[in-house]
Amino acid sequence: MSTPTINKADYEYWGQWKQPVLSCWFWIEWQDTPSLRELNPYGLVLHPMLYLDGHFWYRATHRPEFAKMARKIIEENKSEEYLQLLNATLQKYKDEYLALLTETLAPHAYAEKLFETSRNMAAAWIWAMFIADELAKVIVANGIASSEEELMERAHRVTPMTWLEKQSVEVQEIARLAHSLGIRTLTASVLAEHPELQSKILEHVREFSWFGSHHWMGEGYSLEKSLAQINEAIASPKDTPTRNETRDAEHPAIQLVASGIFWRTHAAEVTAKVVYESRVKLETLGELAGLTYDDLVYLTGPEVLILAEGADNTSLTEAVAERRLGGYGCVVHNSGIELVTGDALKSLLKTMLAVPAEQVTEFKGSVASKGPVITGTARIIISPDDFGKLQDGEILVVPETTPDFVPLMKRAGAIITDVGGITSHAAIVSRELKKPCVIGTKIATQVLHDGDLVEVDANSGIVRILK
Repeated sequence: MSTPTINKADYEYWGQWKQPVLSCWFWIEWQDTPSLRELNPYGLVLHPMLYLDGHFWYRATHRPEFAKMARKIIEENKSEEYLQLLNATLQKYKDEYLALLTETLAPHAYAEKLFETSRNMAAAWIWAMFIADELAKVIVANGIASSEEELMERAHRVTPMTWLEKQSVEVQEIARLAHSLGIRTLTASVLAEHPELQSKILEHVREFSWFGSHHWMGEGYSLEKSLAQINEAIASPKDTPTRNETRDAEHPAIQLVASGIFWRTHAAEVTAKVVYESRVKLETLGELAGLTYDDLVYLTGPEVLILAEGADNTSLTEAVAERRLGGYGCVVHNSGIELVTGDALKSLLKTMLAVPAEQVTEFKGSVASKGPVITGTARIIISPDDFGKLQDGEILVVPETTPDFVPLMKRAGAIITDVGGITSHAAIVSRELKKPCVIGTKIATQVLHDGDLVEVDANSGIVRILK
């Protein structure tokens, strides 16, 4: 395989997140989807992503394009108009995505529809991230909010509750019910003695069965995980989070940022739910080629759709082994997406990853949540397989957090991310948890290694590598 030509200067690093081919497939050509054509009335010129062995890059021109759009929305007083467009479009594609779960389609037809709707939601997810970040900067620059802190306080009050927040609220409610029954530790045997409580918890687990999965992988929610959360809530009860219902009284630009904050998380939640509940259909397709689900997700969308019973799938099974063991990249040419492996992948990584880790002893990001200076052991989490590594009080180092990260964020002494602005999931949740957090470092997952002793100064946004 020849090495594709890539100009590093054309790209901006977006962080590292290991994921299988099938997940990555729907991110790469994000700019060419029906959902983005509706969300892009300003005609932003967008390009495909670049993915190499867990590392993502987007075109360096994208941030300026979104910044230009954000300025036009504010200067032309179009916040309310675009807010309606954003919410209506995202809701439409969310409804279409969720409707798939009630379809009685054959596995191949189901997979085809799943891939189509997944592309639309992935594109909208990325769009919400970009526009929320850039609007926040313009709002502060134009004095609509006097500071980032004020902006986030006002936006938080009018941001709709995500499914993740509702899950947390239900855990607190169940914990209070258990406590009122005199229960101090919930176990399966204790539950058997309280059938109404047991029924409530089992329904809670069914509703949030997808929680814990992400990017087409990971384990879902379970009774065991639920009981652990409920017991923690019994021991340390918390107030139920509230929202100000008078959204119409807030400035439309603040409402628009709040909507972006909501959708960048909610798109991840919806995707996790639909994909997790679609596993049975995908497993059926995998069986045609003698592949497990964990193998199947290392095929591309088109490769999955050609699986047929009795066909010679030798080349596909060999490709799966190479991609799982040696890594892979996704590069877009005029003719479509090319998967690169082996020496071609190594060559591209050498070109694109120019940060010499051994020379970096200190780097800087943006302050998301202030707190005491924390010294601790770094744990790099770039895939659901890594979730078990983090111990209480250690430093969580991630590309960006998503809903499945919240249990890890609660355990961490401090949080560092590669990407994300003040409207990112990491910034919002770290404030709620009162955890020191530095975001947007760009290089944290590249230059830090598991076991590094680091100092996180979240008041100045500086991370120091001590040992």
